[in-house]
Amino acid sequence: MKPSPGNRKSIPLAQTMPATLAWAASVNAAVLAQGKPLSLWQAADAVEVGVLRPEAVRILRVPGLPRPDCPHFCSLATQSGLDLTRSQGMALGYAVLIRHSALGDRRVLRHELRHAAQFEAAGSLSHFLEEYLAQMVLHGYRDAPFEVDARRHESRFMAASLT
Repeated sequence: MKPSPGNRKSIPLAQTMPATLAWAASVNAAVLAQGKPLSLWQAADAVEVGVLRPEAVRILRVPGLPRPDCPHFCSLATQSGLDLTRSQGMALGYAVLIRHSALGDRRVLRHELRHAAQFEAAGSLSHFLEEYLAQMVLHGYRDAPFEVDARRHESRFMAASLT
């Protein structure tokens, strides 16, 4: 769902950032502490999709993705078309969460690893989240440039065709 120009003003992006960033930093720290390092083939996929430091990535398998307890974020997510109850994975910096139901889906992993590469390019978790949320506001979740880019890197064939 792409937000209409009238909806853009109702999405409180500036009010969303502090709570969303605090939540993301907390999830990031927990996954980095509890998650597992990438296997050899996962590290190879990470490099292939652009991750510069695959050794820093940690994966945590979860029954469901965490959601911030922030009404502003929930409003932004709903208006942009993001549904965390249906998402199969999430990347917050080098922290990658994958639902148990998506464990065998390599496309999901590659998609989330591409978000880790985007985080590296942004330079920090806060810069990545600011850009990601701004893209969601302007383009909607599905058409946000970070999401379009991550989908393009989901399979080896697609990634190879980019060069």
